[in-house]
Amino acid sequence: MNLKTLIASLLITFALYGCRPQTDNELLPDIESMCRNNPEAALDSLNAVDRNSLKQADRHYLDFLMVKLSDKAYVRHTSDSMILRVLDYESSHKGNGRYPEALYYAGRVYSDIGDYPRALSYFKKAQDAIGEEPGASELKANISSQYGRLLAQLNLYNEAIPHIRAALETGKAANDTINIINDLQLLAGIYLSDGDYDAARQLFGEALTLAGEKYPRHAAKSRMYIASIKNITHQTDSALLFARGIVEEAHPAARDYAMSVAANIYLAAGLKDCAYMYARQLTMRPDSISKEMGYDLLLDPDMDALVATDSLRRYIYEYHRLLKSRFNKNRAELAITQQSIYNYDLHVREKEQTEQANRRLTAAVMWLIMLAAVMSCVILLFRNRNKTRIIQLQQALSNISILKAELERRNAITPDTRGETGGETSAEAGLRSRQPQNPIAKDLRERLQQELLQLYSRTPGNRIPLPKICVKGCSRNCCNSTPERRAT
Repeated sequence: MNLKTLIASLLITFALYGCRPQTDNELLPDIESMCRNNPEAALDSLNAVDRNSLKQADRHYLDFLMVKLSDKAYVRHTSDSMILRVLDYESSHKGNGRYPEALYYAGRVYSDIGDYPRALSYFKKAQDAIGEEPGASELKANISSQYGRLLAQLNLYNEAIPHIRAALETGKAANDTINIINDLQLLAGIYLSDGDYDAARQLFGEALTLAGEKYPRHAAKSRMYIASIKNITHQTDSALLFARGIVEEAHPAARDYAMSVAANIYLAAGLKDCAYMYARQLTMRPDSISKEMGYDLLLDPDMDALVATDSLRRYIYEYHRLLKSRFNKNRAELAITQQSIYNYDLHVREKEQTEQANRRLTAAVMWLIMLAAVMSCVILLFRNRNKTRIIQLQQALSNISILKAELERRNAITPDTRGETGGETSAEAGLRSRQPQNPIAKDLRERLQQELLQLYSRTPGNRIPLPKICVKGCSRNCCNSTPERRAT
């Protein structure tokens, strides 16, 4: 095997190694594939995985799946420690393709914690990380949906509706029935919170039609809200029809609210025993909101006949304690929100200062570039002027060479005629003195003298007097004034 073949084989091996999957554990991708249809079972399978037996990359993958499956299974996030580890790893391993999704689940974590500004920030970062990436329509729809949900929780209903409608359109384009149902219910919930009961009932009806018998929990949720709307609008008989079976069919995370809706409908219909039963069950739930809904029902004036007098004082005390706890919690959440807003404003100011400094630096660089360009033009101009002067001098030298050659040629054509003794007779001297001078040589001499005078006059700083220039054959008296020059 020669050297080229060996190098090619090594390159192919490295390429195949780089293209291999990022995890060697086939169980984790299988668990992730289960999250869409049965997230609870997927989460149970994930909890059964031995973390210590995994490689480092698989451990980070396990953390990512733990956050994702917990969110899919409606397990409320209470800490950001795990998602921060996931973000730290995925930000430096973007080739895994999980970084945008990790940003999305960071928004979900901070949404559950109550830090809404930070949650909105992570949702925007996830949108920017996706960009125009193909095949990410579901994640884009989820981001828009959750963004709208947060705005709705902040009572910004008009701002939330466009985001949810965008998510709804994305789901319809992808023919994603589950996400379409979720977005319809979310949009209907916003209209319900805003007091638009007709629009809310219509949207919940569309979600109920899409859910049908294929998605019984989604159908139960739509029926629950339709029953609540009909109870609010004093359509008690119709509300009783829709409320039938919603407690048993509702999702476990929504079952307490379903009991509250059913209890209010039964109380309005005069079925106080059923209402009292659900109210008592709510007071025994571990969640404070469920307890609050239960005590609110038990302390209703229509329930006086069923509530014992000795229990009434305890109900009032517990209800007061829950309301006080909720008030303190709201104050803490408000402090977190204000702190987040302050941090965001501080970040915006720092960003503006940085951008201003960058603009100043850019302007300084541009001025330096312009100054350098001007200096280059000036240098090129002087160099061109010097080159022009050199060309003129070269042309003058060329003319001198032409003149010299012409004179030598003329002298060769008309040589001096002398006797054998080297002298000339008086007749020959008279004849030569009467011969006319060569007009071509005379014209060349005059042109050369004019060009040299012009060059001399255009050259600055010349203070040296011009010597008399005389060439062989000159008939002027300058040649007769000095014996040495005449000898030349």
